[in-house]
Amino acid sequence: MHMTFIKNKVVLVLAVLLSTANTEAQIGINTDGTQPGSAAMLDIKSTEKGFLPPRMTKVQRNAIVNPPAGLMVFCTDCTEGNTGILSMFANGVWSNFTPCLVCSSPSSGTHISTPTQITWNWSSVPLAIGYKWNTVNDYNTATDIGPNTSTIESGLTCNTSYASYVWGYNDCGISASTSLTQSTSLNPPAAPIAGTHVPSPTQIVWHWTLVTLASGYKFNSVNDYNTATDIGPNNFTTETGLNCNTPYIRYVWAYNNCGVSSSTSMNQTTSMNPPAAPVVGTHVPSYNQIIWHWNSVPAAAGYKWNITDNYTTATDMLTNLSKTETALTCNAPYTRYVWAYNNCGVSISTTLAQTTSLNPPANPIAGTHIATYNQIEWHWNVVPQATGYKWNNANDSTTATKIGSGTTKTETGLNCNTSYTRYLWAYGNCGTSPVTTLTKSTTLNPPTSPIAGTH
Repeated sequence: MHMTFIKNKVVLVLAVLLSTANTEAQIGINTDGTQPGSAAMLDIKSTEKGFLPPRMTKVQRNAIVNPPAGLMVFCTDCTEGNTGILSMFANGVWSNFTPCLVCSSPSSGTHISTPTQITWNWSSVPLAIGYKWNTVNDYNTATDIGPNTSTIESGLTCNTSYASYVWGYNDCGISASTSLTQSTSLNPPAAPIAGTHVPSPTQIVWHWTLVTLASGYKFNSVNDYNTATDIGPNNFTTETGLNCNTPYIRYVWAYNNCGVSSSTSMNQTTSMNPPAAPVVGTHVPSYNQIIWHWNSVPAAAGYKWNITDNYTTATDMLTNLSKTETALTCNAPYTRYVWAYNNCGVSISTTLAQTTSLNPPANPIAGTHIATYNQIEWHWNVVPQATGYKWNNANDSTTATKIGSGTTKTETGLNCNTSYTRYLWAYGNCGTSPVTTLTKSTTLNPPTSPIAGTH
């Protein structure tokens, strides 16, 4: 390439490009030694003067023979008011240039989103006769919205950010694109429904129902989704290391790409793990009390004792292994109940059985017996607390005859002048006294004196 530049104002600079295939020339005016723009055949630089095309009347313009398309002149009388206007030959006719302004770019409006669509909104623009919208920044493939300032994009994915582009246009051209951004709204799954949990003394298998559209679940001991444990698609989880017989509250959420459900609270108490029932010890009875005893039970925190088989009303014995019960009736059977307990529950009841000991009255003291030749009226003193007396001719209280509360017994049909031994006991509700031996002889019964006969 070879170029020549002439620096005088308004002089032509001719650049001639010679090659074996073609010849190309560029013209620069007032370029001060710099090359014309690479894309321009004519490059005129000035900060004081403008470009002045040929000036002619309409008649003169129309007199141009075979004007080529794109030929431009300034017609001095081509308007309705015979004023000047720039004129161009195109499509076989001369046309006047009317001043034209391209509209400005629309401003992004407030978009309205649902889980699967966005209603895109933008401001109306002065001079715009319509708008085009596209999901990519390409006006050529954009959809013509006409004069509307909104359009609906559907079939979208929930909880996802989207971008689109809008242009204003008129007969003079198109505006620069305006970028619109908006996210579709959440569409979280429903909250799970608590299922039937499976407790044991130290763990709970928590259950909940499967939720349609949920991709997974999160579980926490506090109502905080952010710190919750992701369980994945399972609808159960096993929590270990718990305390027995203790109520627990836990929380579960269903989630998917469209959001997180509200939390569902779940309640369950770990099962009991009561100690074993106490083993009966050796009780110590007396006639009016019993000292009840039982053996210690591993893991028991304490014991309860009652006169009926009712743990609720039982007396807490703390860690004591005995209970002294007084004001009892002598020689009477008693049944009592004892339980071992701890934080994990209460054992089954253990039945304690014991009879109070005897408390028999004192043995009677013999009185003064009255004898005849064929009977004896036996006598003894009254014994306190005795309800009656037993009498026998043998030393056997089991076969003795109860003779009531009297203190005498008349025995007839005896032999005269004979010693008799009898046995007596006092008895009451609390037992039978030791035996008292009674002895007495019947009196003599001699024949009458002889009557003298005939000597």
